[in-house]
Amino acid sequence: MTRASEELGRKLLSERTKPGFHSEVRVRYSELASKVGAHKEIVRLAVKRAEKSQFIREWKILLNPRLIGQMFGSLQVESRLDDEEMVGALAQIKLIEGVAIISIYQGGSLRVVIYYDSEKSADRKIQLIASICGVKKEDTTLVKVSVPVTAALKKTDWRVLKAISKNTRRKSADISAELNLSTRTVNRIIQKLTDSRAMFMSSIVDVEKSLGLTVSYLIRCKEEAKEQLHKLVESQMVDFSIAGTNEYFMALIFLKNISEAERFREQLKKVPGVEEVRMYLLKEHIFVDSWLDEVIEKNAA
Repeated sequence: MTRASEELGRKLLSERTKPGFHSEVRVRYSELASKVGAHKEIVRLAVKRAEKSQFIREWKILLNPRLIGQMFGSLQVESRLDDEEMVGALAQIKLIEGVAIISIYQGGSLRVVIYYDSEKSADRKIQLIASICGVKKEDTTLVKVSVPVTAALKKTDWRVLKAISKNTRRKSADISAELNLSTRTVNRIIQKLTDSRAMFMSSIVDVEKSLGLTVSYLIRCKEEAKEQLHKLVESQMVDFSIAGTNEYFMALIFLKNISEAERFREQLKKVPGVEEVRMYLLKEHIFVDSWLDEVIEKNAA
């Protein structure tokens, strides 16, 4: 993939994930083309190239936690695990109920996206993850995430959700045949899942396929700083950004090199109300299927 192609791929990825929660399962090339200022066919080919090169390895579905009476947050763990310790820690963390995504950073720190049904539940999970990583609870930071309200799903809705959970590009005709539903009904339900924000799309990128760096920023700030942070962050090639319901703002950004990443950190620090900016270089991004699979299976049965 050329640099120009990868830049377009990054821009398309940014458009598909902003402003933080993206629910669109089917790619609408005409809308993407309008947003990035390119011809529809060029956009279609760029998306295909990005996926074929595995820079965008795949798209995964996250359930809206409100759908199952839960909340979720992103837990930063300031560990310093070496490669061998990391393998052991990951094996244990993946078994924890409610763990959905694990991001591994250079230097051995982690970020874990967790679902939880109460503050007590969140505290237990934080304590457990901290213990596994050999750190104290004080060495962790939970960014609490607010999500949109969503309507309850019917059994048939869950069955369609299950059918696309492993392959978001699966053809409606195939789902129709499997579930004994009309193609029109399948398309209607997929649109319902999208419009109601019952699910979110999470991009899984292969860091080694990128020509630059994938940089994560964790920002402690006052509430009034978050609007300006959004504007500053979204001037970049953004994979994901969101303001926590507590005193944190986080963003995952594609940048060319470490010098550019450092310069952008300095820009973030200058925003009025920002108290601290931590920067992490992404090494690997892992989606944990097991727990979400069980939840979807149970509701679709």
